[in-house]
Amino acid sequence: AVDMQSGPVAEVCAARGVAFLAVRAVSDTVDTALSLELVRLLSGGNVSVWKALRALLRKPRLLGEFRRLARDTELAARKLADELVKRLGGRIG
Repeated sequence: AVDMQSGPVAEVCAARGVAFLAVRAVSDTVDTALSLELVRLLSGGNVSVWKALRALLRKPRLLGEFRRLARDTELAARKLADELVKRLGGRIG
């Protein structure tokens, strides 16, 4: 996996003597295909509920993609949370 976002943060932390650890969870693989409709809906980082509903009305087959994306994202979030609890131990809260 390539992580371009953590590098600059790690550099700033190193320059200031602050400990740094990046933990990421990946919700899809390079082989995961997304339809152009779904890619358009997800671009920009903000998903409009209304645009998603309109897209579903126009193309009901998108529901399967939405469900797969939700399932994979939930699994990745659960694994990320488990790893953070393991790494941070009792330092949470």
